[in-house]
Amino acid sequence: MPASRHSTAIARLGEGRAAPEFEAITEFLVDTTRAGPRTGGGRCRADGRREKSGEIRVRPRFAPFTPAAPTDTPPPGAAGCDGSQRSKDCAQVWERKSALGAPTEPMTQSPRRIPRAIVSFDLDGTLVRGISSGQFVADRLGHGDILRALELQYDTGLMSAQAVAATEAPYFSGRSRENITSIMRDVPLIEGIRETLQELHRRSVFTVLNTLAWRFMASAVGDRFGFDEWTGARMNCGPGGLLTGAVARHFDERDKVRAVARLAHRFGVPMSRIAAVGDARSDIPLFRAVGFSIALNGSAQARAAASVAVATPWLPDILRALPPHFLPAED
Repeated sequence: MPASRHSTAIARLGEGRAAPEFEAITEFLVDTTRAGPRTGGGRCRADGRREKSGEIRVRPRFAPFTPAAPTDTPPPGAAGCDGSQRSKDCAQVWERKSALGAPTEPMTQSPRRIPRAIVSFDLDGTLVRGISSGQFVADRLGHGDILRALELQYDTGLMSAQAVAATEAPYFSGRSRENITSIMRDVPLIEGIRETLQELHRRSVFTVLNTLAWRFMASAVGDRFGFDEWTGARMNCGPGGLLTGAVARHFDERDKVRAVARLAHRFGVPMSRIAAVGDARSDIPLFRAVGFSIALNGSAQARAAASVAVATPWLPDILRALPPHFLPAED
């Protein structure tokens, strides 16, 4: 692992805290489609097709613990956006390759392997610095003041993530994913993301970008750096794959836990071998559910809830904070 280039303050918190096991949160394995009836269009996927509700898509560097259904088949109990065919409105093909830059190299070019551990990364405040990805994009699109007020109410606990998403969604109507991806090229990020993922992938660690932000924003960063999976709130798409401004599926703090628990179940990884990296109150439920947690440049709330607090502008410093079993020796 590369040597730290910056001074790092690491405060160990919650020593001796018991690591919760997977069985303790089996309730999070239920399908997470909690939104009401969907309106118009379908959820925009990176390739322009509709996505099935509750899907978790993974890159082929990892093999599932048990045989998985084909990627276009929803999990049990889930339905497509309209319960039938792919949306003709979203027929435009989006290339998986991002214009933001090449992702990290796959962990292996040989047959797929089961991950030995999972590390979940928050986006805003953790990887995106000084401003949220949503605020950065909103400033460019002209509704920055509105989102700033919404985020303040969320941060103070006066507004839910669902209410924020529902209020902001109409401002994206008629925008394309390409437009958002172009804006996201300039979002300020912590240094060393690529180096961190390269090291984790070499050690057969699965990486997920787990965020309350819009999923099309998460995908811009996920594709750029080579995360194995990403989450986020989803928005309907209409003719030509343009965003409709209607929420297809909300995503909140508990959904962060559900997403990680589903990956754990898929790969047969116990929750005790999952680490979470975050900075704020939206990460606290996940901190409490996983085996190890890192508050990266975090708030007082996040630091108090985490296993370890790290203050650094260089992301690879978190690797020194992870327990040895999260970084097994390379094959």
